[in-house]
Amino acid sequence: MKMDYDMKTIAYHCKLLYEAGFVSDYAGNYYDDGLQEFGVGPLTFRGNEYLNKIREKSTWEKTKKVVLEGGVPGTIEILGKVATSIIEKKLEKLLE
Repeated sequence: MKMDYDMKTIAYHCKLLYEAGFVSDYAGNYYDDGLQEFGVGPLTFRGNEYLNKIREKSTWEKTKKVVLEGGVPGTIEILGKVATSIIEKKLEKLLE
């Protein structure tokens, strides 16, 4: 997989995932000229729950489509709520 992001950008977003409770740990080593390395812990329960919601490609694609076409911010919380709604609708159809 090709990565188009620098280490500083990836580290910043990993730190946000830690602050949001999606990963269990974050540590960055900084020196005079900035970030040298960083590491993250494993996913938390919350992180696993979120990933499981969007893991199925069709659910993720529909989630992105709804958010983009709806003109709402693509925050983790909103994406999670949309994915949950999509999954609930799938379940309703199965239970009919």
